[in-house]
Amino acid sequence: MAKTKGLYFHNTRRGLMLRCIVHFSNNKDDSVFKLKKLDVEVGIYLATRGKSRRRGGKYFYSNLEVLANKVSTFSNRKKISTNAISESLTSLDKNNIIEYKKDKPNNPEKHKEKRGIKITLFDKDHYKKTLKNL
Repeated sequence: MAKTKGLYFHNTRRGLMLRCIVHFSNNKDDSVFKLKKLDVEVGIYLATRGKSRRRGGKYFYSNLEVLANKVSTFSNRKKISTNAISESLTSLDKNNIIEYKKDKPNNPEKHKEKRGIKITLFDKDHYKKTLKNL
């Protein structure tokens, strides 16, 4: 019988990231910052972006409103406020699921010189260590 890719999804970067998100959203321990429903939706949105072969995902958005519109269409909501998106990204950053910062883009020809939002997904070794430390 031939092996399929689906059997190993839990060991990929995306699978480990989703496992971290689910663990932090279901955690009843008060010492860890618990993820809310919108935090989980933003995390799933970021995990499903990009190509599967890429080692680490790096994304740049010109402002929070662009990301809020993309997440709202992804999660089938009417509208998400920029404050809620900012809180979600901050909570994902506090739990070491993503790295979130406001900075200038690496590619100024494409995004101009305006400041925007940089989101970086970690490699799968980081997510393995995070799950092991829980």
